[in-house]
Amino acid sequence: MSLLGNIHGYIGYVRHIRGHWEKALSHYEKGYRRGMGYRFHLGYGLGLLRAGDFAGAKEIFSRILLSKAPDTIRSHAKYNQGLVYWKLGRIEDAHDSMEEAFQKTPSAKSYGALGYFKILRGDLADALKFNEKALAYDDEDPVILDNLGMVYYEMGDQDQALAYFLKAEEQKSNQVSTLFNLGRIYRERGETALAREKLEEALDCTITPLSAVTREEIESELSRLGDH
Repeated sequence: MSLLGNIHGYIGYVRHIRGHWEKALSHYEKGYRRGMGYRFHLGYGLGLLRAGDFAGAKEIFSRILLSKAPDTIRSHAKYNQGLVYWKLGRIEDAHDSMEEAFQKTPSAKSYGALGYFKILRGDLADALKFNEKALAYDDEDPVILDNLGMVYYEMGDQDQALAYFLKAEEQKSNQVSTLFNLGRIYRERGETALAREKLEEALDCTITPLSAVTREEIESELSRLGDH
């Protein structure tokens, strides 16, 4: 590590917490080349994730996990590594990495991420059991509520799914996956006006490479409404 590397890392972190991701990445990259601290490596990897550079992010988090960084930083790196695997389409690896991070530092955030990966794995009984456990941990977290909505939707229980999506919307009105799922259910129920309203709201949300729903998926769902 070097003083100059940590200076760039700190400037990157300040840009990062202010939401200026492009400027943050520029400084993180300079700090990485010059030798910045591991906590700044975490920010750099997250910035690469948000920019859609999954291979680059994987390299950063793998480097942290192979280092002598403090356990808290390594745990965060393991969590973020799970996100990388998800975006690379490696769902089993994503699940296993997130499971390890969850066991070390359970939180609403790790409950939400692991609960989502359990849904993607397709074992709905396991996904339901885990997400109910997550709900007992935090019954107001919008990601956990959204996860339960998705489980029930996949199980064919549209009424329960809708109830959870509406609860999730109450907690966070601009969660893109919730609005997308509400739009999809309303379309399937023939409530076209409501479906269009929710899907258009979803398009107005901030959608990043880390979002569970893409802009293209929302637009495709909207197109199914036709001119109604």
